[in-house]
Amino acid sequence: MPRILQNTRIHVGAPPRSPHPGAPFAVRPGWLSPSDPLDAAHRELPRLLEHGDIVLGHVVLANEALFRGAASAAAGCVVHPRDPAVRCEVDELQRATRAILELRGATPADPDQAELARILDAETERCFSMPVPPVLTRGKPLFFSTVIFYAPHFPEHRLVTNFLPMLVCADVPQVAQLPAFYWAQDFLDAWCDIGAV
Repeated sequence: MPRILQNTRIHVGAPPRSPHPGAPFAVRPGWLSPSDPLDAAHRELPRLLEHGDIVLGHVVLANEALFRGAASAAAGCVVHPRDPAVRCEVDELQRATRAILELRGATPADPDQAELARILDAETERCFSMPVPPVLTRGKPLFFSTVIFYAPHFPEHRLVTNFLPMLVCADVPQVAQLPAFYWAQDFLDAWCDIGAV
């Protein structure tokens, strides 16, 4: 597992786990329609928290309002592993994110890269656990997912840096951010220190 996640995974404990009564509740965003595929992501939150494994994810796209603390929830995209046994450090996720973002506005010949480029350019398309072409990840098995970022699940209710712990579950294609309430102190300190720079 990534070094930076080690204590958080110990702190949260192995699944199945019960939600802590003091943890913030994810309020359904007012913009979320029942016909939006992200509705399933919102509904799967309790199962992901109870049964999910914790992996390190990296933000690919996010609403700028999340960085200003001006949004309570917004859709975005992350790159992440699905297998907690896959060791993937922050710098590897950063490289993969840069390679993915280079597809914006491009017309790659490779059909898998072309599909990813189309989704990035559309900005409103939803996808869950879409495999990222290995050429973009140096062979690491990484995936691209649309998520809902809930501001109350961040320290100080805002997104300050691009890496964060994610919840994944083998039988759930959707993924979710692990609320900061559950983060170990070393991860919280590292995240906030970067945000203070």
